[in-house]
Amino acid sequence: MIGADFSSANIRGCDFTNALLQDANFNQVKAGQTLGHLVIVIMTAVVVAIATLDAISQILFSLLGVTPEELAWIYTLTFFFTLAIVTVASAVMGITNFYLLIIKTINNLRQN
Repeated sequence: MIGADFSSANIRGCDFTNALLQDANFNQVKAGQTLGHLVIVIMTAVVVAIATLDAISQILFSLLGVTPEELAWIYTLTFFFTLAIVTVASAVMGITNFYLLIIKTINNLRQN
């Protein structure tokens, strides 16, 4: 596909795996997600975020004041261990993505 012309084409959903697109023309192409799909994804994310916030706040406020002598103490420990695991996983993912971004930037600067 050397020198292929995709100008003004709708390439959403196209799979260019293993395609050699040397000197291909992508002027004014429609690529990426449609507006309707983006709205659905954002609405779903907002609903999930609200439900998660409500659930976590109810769990957190029900665990306040629980002492180690009570039977509900195991739920307190489970909740905090789960939050710790999620926090560490999120931090590791953020650090590695940031590290990969720095490496990609350095490699791009070396090539130029």
